[in-house]
Amino acid sequence: MPLFGEVLHPIGALGIAVVVAGMWLVHLGPGFERQTLTGPATRFALLTLFATVAYSLIDKAAMARFGAAAWPGPVPRAITYSLLLSVTHGLAFAPLFFRARSGADLRAAARAQLPVAAAAALISFLGYALILRAFENALASYVVAVRQSSVLFAVALSALWLRERPSRPRVLGAVATVLGVAMIALYG
Repeated sequence: MPLFGEVLHPIGALGIAVVVAGMWLVHLGPGFERQTLTGPATRFALLTLFATVAYSLIDKAAMARFGAAAWPGPVPRAITYSLLLSVTHGLAFAPLFFRARSGADLRAAARAQLPVAAAAALISFLGYALILRAFENALASYVVAVRQSSVLFAVALSALWLRERPSRPRVLGAVATVLGVAMIALYG
C-alpha cells in the first residue's frame, strides 16, 4: 500500500486478510498442529510468498511505467511485457540448460512432450498476461491477494487427480479464499 500510495476499501482490506487466512488453513494438516506452521514446508512456502510478492511489485511498477507512456503499437502492454520477460528468461536460462543437457536431450523431450509443453507454456503466458493486465487497472494489494488463489487449484487437483481427501482445514481454507476473493471483487 505505501509503495504505490494505495488506499483500500475496508471490506477489500478484510478480503485480503481472509485470503491470507484461507491460505494458511489450506497449508494446515488434518489437525491444527503447531509444528505444521514451523516446519520446512512452511519456510519454503514463505520464501515462495515473499518471491511472489517481490516480483508482483516489480510487475506493478513496470505496468505503471508502461501505462504512463504513450503506446504506439497494436500489441497490448501486458503481452509485450510478458513477451520481453519470456525472451529474457529464455536467453538467461538456455545456457544453464545446455550446460546440464544436450541438444539431443532437448529434441527427444520435444518429440515426446511438445504438444503438452506448448499448451502449458501458452496457458502460463496468457495467465501471466492477464495478471499484468490486472496490474494496469487494479491496486497491487488486491491483485497480489487474488493471485494467491492459485492455491485453490492445488487443492482441487490433489482431490480430483491424485484422489487425496482434503482435510477440514483445507476445505475451510479454500472456502475462505473464495470468500476473500469475492470480497475483493465486490468492494476492491
